[in-house]
Amino acid sequence: MKINLFLKKIYGRKLYFQIAFAMLLALGTAIAQFLAAQHLGNVIDAVEKGYEETMYHVLAIAASLALYIPGTAAFTFFSGKISAAFSRGAQIKIGMKLCSAQYQAIERMDDGDLLSMIAKDIDSIRSWIGLVMKSGYLPICLGLIPVCLFRWCNWKFSLIALCMIPLNAIPSIFFAGRLSPFHGREKKAYAGVLSHFTDSLQFAMLIKAFQLEQTFQDEHKAKLDQHRKTRKKRVLLEKLTEEYGRSYGHISRISLLLLSAYFIFRGEMTLGRLTSIILCADFIGEGLKILGNIPLLLPPAKAAVSRIQTLLELPDEAMPENKAEPADVQNGSPVYEVRGLSFSYGDVAILQDIHFSVYPGEKIAVVGLSGCGKTTLFKLLGRLYMPEKNQIYFKEMDITALTPEYMRAHITVTTQEAFLFQATIMDNVKVAKSAGSKEEIIAACKNARLDSFIQTLPQGYDTEVNTTVQSISNGQMQRINLARAFLRDTDIFLLDEPVSALDSVTAGAIWNYLFSDCADKTLLVILHDLEEVCRFHKVLVLDQGKAAAFGTHKELLQSCELYKNLYEEKMKNRRKAEA
Repeated sequence: MKINLFLKKIYGRKLYFQIAFAMLLALGTAIAQFLAAQHLGNVIDAVEKGYEETMYHVLAIAASLALYIPGTAAFTFFSGKISAAFSRGAQIKIGMKLCSAQYQAIERMDDGDLLSMIAKDIDSIRSWIGLVMKSGYLPICLGLIPVCLFRWCNWKFSLIALCMIPLNAIPSIFFAGRLSPFHGREKKAYAGVLSHFTDSLQFAMLIKAFQLEQTFQDEHKAKLDQHRKTRKKRVLLEKLTEEYGRSYGHISRISLLLLSAYFIFRGEMTLGRLTSIILCADFIGEGLKILGNIPLLLPPAKAAVSRIQTLLELPDEAMPENKAEPADVQNGSPVYEVRGLSFSYGDVAILQDIHFSVYPGEKIAVVGLSGCGKTTLFKLLGRLYMPEKNQIYFKEMDITALTPEYMRAHITVTTQEAFLFQATIMDNVKVAKSAGSKEEIIAACKNARLDSFIQTLPQGYDTEVNTTVQSISNGQMQRINLARAFLRDTDIFLLDEPVSALDSVTAGAIWNYLFSDCADKTLLVILHDLEEVCRFHKVLVLDQGKAAAFGTHKELLQSCELYKNLYEEKMKNRRKAEA
């Protein structure tokens, strides 16, 4: 996508007018600066002509500066405002896309790539926007001033001075053009560093438990070394370009001074004109710098636009054409009906030809060995993944015909992963139901057996986590997840190992609440610990993505060898633990 279309998509059409206005400000300040330089040379020559002409040029310099100083301040403020507004708009767009895109597509995103995109890629585009706004200087720096050289000076001097411009510009553009691949490699290496940092934070406990500190340190050093090497090559080429421009500037300035001294000696140039030429040469240098930055900043900006656009073009969650809603479940009708469900990641089949039904109020356990597809099944039932048509029915309607909003308003999902916001305990639970009252939140926490822990905190429910509370255990995190689920209080719960991190007493209390107080709720639970499995109405056994069996606990002990082995192994381990 072209940069201008991308900017329009992020910021809107008004960005064009704002950039044009900033360019006009740059043009105005360049004109004022040029006039000041011109009159400064004239005032030197006017000293011999008398007081009035000298004062005329002095007043002209003062007027030019009076325009230049506020003009420069306005340009700096306005261009900074535009860049900041673009950065904010781009980050908002990225955030919105992360919330609206298909979950399966977001799962494939690398944390490091995403962080690099938000930081470095947006900065690359901002740098390009800043350069475009500065291009308002070019009509004066590389247009008016070269023309004035012929008017002010000997044509031979002007011709030599203008011939020096390509000698500076062409090599600079050549070097800058070769920088694009180095920027791409550096960003990729930087994303690898960020990904490793993210992994280190996420798995800090695992690293310490398995004494992997040295392994992670070595890998971190390797990532940093790779980033350093790519950055070193990029910086080296940039410095080479920069030093060439600086060295050439010194040489050309000295050459022009020697040449101008020759023409002054011959009476073909005045000292005042020489002063103006020296000042205007800096303007030409500024214009050349802007031109030289085009091949330096344009390729990274294009690459950044491509990367961000790839994210923004991720498919959104599928919305049905007709936003139909199912009627209330009739007696004898299932809440969920799964008919020949199959699902694949690319060419890898995860679930194959699964059939089962779940009726209102039923408590269903989903069991099986690790990697058998339990979590994938739950993501399909919760419409995080989109199944094929006519494979999952929710309240007698094809789930693909229902909006995500409807589905998530009628089911409550808890995952194994827990998260906390930088907020109070109250707000962390309330996120599940923004309209929830304080009494409802406290009741949900009591049902999740979290209230007694909260009462020990310095400010109770108003205690801010991640600051005052230095450590929240996995069990406490799991109970916060459950409190959120109980606060939502929908008719259907999808719970992924809801008590795996809890002690047996607390877990037993949670199960009692779910089976007694929530007797009218429909409950599907991924179950690893089978101590409570006999309390469920039915059990779905998955084996390598297939439904090995579906029935009551007693039926499966008689008919399903896999389930029998799983159950007996768990009970054997339990007896050993009790002994």
